[in-house]
This record gives sequence, structure tokens and C-alpha cells, in this order.
Amino acid sequence: MKRLLKPRKRLLLILKESPQREQLMAILSGMGFWIDYETDMKTALEKFKHYRHPVVFVDEEELPKKSARLFSLFYKIQQNVAVVCMVKPERRGLVYTYLAHGAWDVITIPLRTKEVVPKVRRLLERYELSSTTVYFQYLLLFSWFLFTIWFLILGKLI
Repeated sequence: MKRLLKPRKRLLLILKESPQREQLMAILSGMGFWIDYETDMKTALEKFKHYRHPVVFVDEEELPKKSARLFSLFYKIQQNVAVVCMVKPERRGLVYTYLAHGAWDVITIPLRTKEVVPKVRRLLERYELSSTTVYFQYLLLFSWFLFTIWFLILGKLI
């Protein structure tokens, strides 16, 4: 007998061929996610526009000089995306720069499963919560609109 499963979420990796990419793909696919990966930013943005991934992992080597512009492109396409930068230990000085430019979180390389798994779960909980919040905001706005129309119609009838 088959169980009904929730649809699997897709995550986007923007990394070159490396052992870190293979390790991250193994961790995330083991958690039950579909993994899309790209090696260049242009095709990654096209794939992101199509699938609207909730979490995007970007290698800091793939970031352009103006990382703030790249982060703003992701946020223009989808407001509640979480962009996670992967930084090597010798480049930890750039962590605060990436966070200031709009990265949601930073993961250090080499990857540790105990660090990655809780961060991904936390980011997805945030994504689902913000999606629910947006839904209720639209619902509240729509009900307020209907209430004012109903009040105007009722006022004219009396």
C-alpha cells in the first residue's frame, strides 16, 4: 500500500564540480529534496525563475564582485527566498559583507552535516511560514474589500 507523500521541494545549488557539491547534494537528497544544480549564474537565474526554489546555495567563488545586485535579483523574482553562501575558511572575512548584501545565511566549507541539516530545516520552516503569512494577508485584504462593498450596498438600501 502506498503512502501519500507531500510533494518534494526543489533546492538550487550554484556550484562548480567539486567534492563539496557532491557532499551537499548527498545531504540534501538524503533529506528528501529535489536538487537542481548549475555552474553558471545566468542559467541558474533562468532555472530559478521557472521553479521558484525556496532555498538557493551559492558558492562564494560564483558570486560577482557586486553580490548585492545578485541577491536583489533573487529577491525581485521571489520575495521569501533564502540565499545561502558557502564560504571557505580563509575567506571568512567576507561573511559579514554577504550578510549585509542580502544573504540569508552562510555555511563554511568543509561541510558538516550537523551544521547543514538544521539550517536547511530552519530555512524551509521560515519559507512555509512566510508563504502562509502572505496567503492570510491576501485573504484579509480581500475580506476587508468585500466588507466595505457590503457596507456600502447595505447603506444605500437603508
